[in-house]
Amino acid sequence: MKELFFNEMSFAIEFLKLMPMLFLFFGLQCVPKKNVLWITISSIVVLTILFLAAPMAPSTAITAVIFGCAFAMLEKKKNIFIALLIYIYISLLDMIFNGFIMYFCGLDTSDVQNGTWLFQLVNIPSLVVIALMILIKRLRWRSLKYTLSADYMIVLIAGGLAISFYITSIQLIAFSDEKVEDTKSIALALGICSLIFIFIIMMLMGSKAQNESLKKENGTVKQMSSALEEYYLMLLKKEEETKAFRHDIKGHLYCMNALFAEGKYDECKEYLADLSKGIEKIKSSADTGNDLMNAIINDLSGKYPAEVKIKGHMPSKLSVPSYDLCTIFFNVLKNAFEGAEKAGNKNIDVLIKTLGTNLIVEVTNSSFEVPKHNGKCYLSCKKEKGHGYGIANVRECLDKIGGEFRLRFENGLADAEIFIPDAISVEI
Repeated sequence: MKELFFNEMSFAIEFLKLMPMLFLFFGLQCVPKKNVLWITISSIVVLTILFLAAPMAPSTAITAVIFGCAFAMLEKKKNIFIALLIYIYISLLDMIFNGFIMYFCGLDTSDVQNGTWLFQLVNIPSLVVIALMILIKRLRWRSLKYTLSADYMIVLIAGGLAISFYITSIQLIAFSDEKVEDTKSIALALGICSLIFIFIIMMLMGSKAQNESLKKENGTVKQMSSALEEYYLMLLKKEEETKAFRHDIKGHLYCMNALFAEGKYDECKEYLADLSKGIEKIKSSADTGNDLMNAIINDLSGKYPAEVKIKGHMPSKLSVPSYDLCTIFFNVLKNAFEGAEKAGNKNIDVLIKTLGTNLIVEVTNSSFEVPKHNGKCYLSCKKEKGHGYGIANVRECLDKIGGEFRLRFENGLADAEIFIPDAISVEI
C-alpha cells in the first residue's frame, strides 16, 4: 500500500509538470473543464489498476498514463508531439537536478532509487522551475504564443533524447558504487552545460514567438493604416463633392425658377426630384466648423443609430496634419458611436473648446458596459480581428504632437478628452 501511495505521488508530480506546460505555458487548446476532471479521475483509476494488476515497472506505467491523459485533454490531438517534446525536456531537467543533488550530497544512484522520499524530493526542483517559468510568462508575455514547425520539433526531440541518453550513461558511471571521482566532475559539468542548453533553447523559442507575434501585429497595423488612408481619401472626395454641389446650387435654383415661371411644372417637378437625390447623397447634418470633422461625423452618423449634439466651433484650418486628425477623431468617434449603439440612451455629445492656440475636444457617449482595466489602460472587449488598436493609434498620434488623451467611465457614460497643443494656426 505504501508503494502504491508513492507511485501515485510520482504520477501527481509528473502531471503537475506536464499539464501546466502544455496549457499555461504553450497555451494549447484544452477540452472543456468538466472533461478535464473526468479524464484526471479516470487516469488515476487506470494507473491504480496497472500498479495492482499488471506486472509493469512504475516509471513505464506513469509515463504511459501521463501521455494518455495529455492526449485526451488536448483539443487538437496532433499536439501530442509537443507533449512528447516537453516531457523529454522535463525528464532532462530531472536528470540534471538529480545529478546536482547526488554530487553535492554525496549520494549514489542506489540511494535515490531505493529511498522513496528522496526519489520524490529530487523531482521537486524541476517542478519549481516550471512554476517560475509559467509565472514569468503570464506576467510579462501573457499573449505570446509558441509555434513549432515539424522540422524544428524533430531537431529538438532528437537533441533532447541524445543529451538525455548521454547524461544517463555518465551519471550511472559517475554515481555508481565505485564512485569514480573524475567522472562525477564530468557529470556535474555536463549537467551545467545541459541546463545552459535548455535555457538557450527557451530563449530562442521565445524570440521566435515574439518575432511571429510582431509580424502578425505589423500586418494587422498595416491593414488598418491602409484602410484608414482609404477612409481619409474617401472623406476628402465626399467633401469635394459637397463643395461642388454647393457651388452649383444657385444655378439649379435659377433653372427651377425659370421652369416654374414658364409654367413647365412637370419638368420643374422632375428637376426638383433629381436635385433632391443629389442633396440626399451629400447631405450634412454636422457643423463643427472643420470639413474633416464634419465628414467623419456625417459618415459615422449614417452607419450607427445615434443622436449627435455638437457644441462649440473648430477652426477650419489646423496646424496638425490631416491624416493625424483623421486617425485621432475617427477612432475616438467610432468608439463613441459603437458604445452608444449598444446603450439604451443613444446620445453622443461633442464639446469643442479652444484655449489660446490649443484645441480641446471632449466626446461623451452613453455606454452599456465599462471595459476591463489592467491598471494602465482599458482593454478592448471586441472579439473581431483588428480591434484594440484604435485607442493605441490615438495615443501614438497625440504623443507625436505633444498632445494628451484621457478616457473615463462614470455613471453609464464614457468620456474621452483630447488635448492638442498649438493646433490653431496664428496668422501674423
